[in-house]
Order: sequence, then structure tokens, then C-alpha cells
Amino acid sequence: GHHINITNDATHHLLQERRVANIRSATLLKVVLGMLNSGRGGRVLLGVSEEGVVEGMRMTLHQRDTLMLGVSRCLKDIRPSVLPCDQLVRFIRVESE
Repeated sequence: GHHINITNDATHHLLQERRVANIRSATLLKVVLGMLNSGRGGRVLLGVSEEGVVEGMRMTLHQRDTLMLGVSRCLKDIRPSVLPCDQLVRFIRVESE
């Protein structure tokens, strides 16, 4: 797979789960809260190994919708509120070489 020069740091978190069903909302919330409390924000990347290798994750449309809904649910009780314009879930197609 393609390699990107990103590692776990204050503004990036690489979730090592390879299946959507294994992503835990408590873990995601902990990571997002840490980024929000830093005042710098950040990005959570799925489908990228700790070494920065883009591996991707196979997801159905239903799984994408469920993931987006889960992110919204995680963020809805945070105070002060995280505005919808401050959160973004993007799905980037990964094709094998």
C-alpha cells in the first residue's frame, strides 16, 4: 500500500481497527476529546497502519452511515458543543496498485 508520513501525535490518531464493527465509541470519544481539549483539533484516520501504510477498510454504504451516525452521537453531548461545521467525516477510496 501507499505510505503517508503521518504518525500518532497531538493532532493525528491512527485507529488500528481493520473492521468497522470493532471501532468503539468510547475510544473514539477519548481521542476526540483529547484533540478538542488541546485547542488544536486533529484528525482520526482509519485504515492506516501505525507505520503510515494506507491499507483501507472495506465498508458498505450501511457501515458508512452507521459510522457517521456514531460520530455524531459521540459528539452530541460534548459541552461546549462541537458544531457540525467543525466535524467532518470523509471517505477516501483506496485502490490497490
